[in-house]
Amino acid sequence: MRRALLTLIGLLVTVPAGAQVTHVGAANGSANPTTSFTVTIPAGTQTDDLLWLTVTNKDGAGVSPSVADDDSGGNAWARIANDANYKASLWWKRATASTASKTITVTGLIDSSSGVLTVDRGGDTGATPYEGLTIEESDTPHAGFTTTRNGTMIHLATIHATNDITVADQTTATSPGALTERGEHLSTGGTDSSNTQASEQQATAGATGNFSWTAVATSFSIVWATLPIQTADTRRSRMSTQGVGR
Repeated sequence: MRRALLTLIGLLVTVPAGAQVTHVGAANGSANPTTSFTVTIPAGTQTDDLLWLTVTNKDGAGVSPSVADDDSGGNAWARIANDANYKASLWWKRATASTASKTITVTGLIDSSSGVLTVDRGGDTGATPYEGLTIEESDTPHAGFTTTRNGTMIHLATIHATNDITVADQTTATSPGALTERGEHLSTGGTDSSNTQASEQQATAGATGNFSWTAVATSFSIVWATLPIQTADTRRSRMSTQGVGR
């Protein structure tokens, strides 16, 4: 009688971890700018934080503004959304260890300008750490989208190229509901403009529903979600089976 032993070892089981994006800072553009403005990056910014800058360019004439900073050796800014005339635009970059407290300079603007910066932590480390990005030229509401991961940060930016207009009551119809205003830049430079960002974490992936807010004559709105980093707990298990043969 011969005993046969069958052993299965090294079975990997991957369990998604509960990563979540959190809001960690915000800053408004300087004073009442016209053709350029600056923004100071929050002092608490850390490596791999994601920075989101929205820019209002009142009389944009089809030429993009420029965004740069004095973060020597850091990542460059990338424009990922804009209207045809560049009156409204969204820019992002990933922070490095030296990014905190640096100065962003926005140039190439016409008449009146404004901007808001927000900083998220726990975002995806890939080349495209966002989803659901759209820009609309209209007043409320803005069409929603469906997220694909738990723990995203839902963003709404409202851009006024017509006047320095205050925005309130930013919300989504389904999830996460009420959004928290993170920054508002009302500029009386030139013939006025304004820029506002609001966001909130969505705990469970799903439909946001339409975005809405209280204001008049909104020129543009931009929505997007910051994706959380994809992490996993990888566990090694060991199984063995024994069989008896003749």
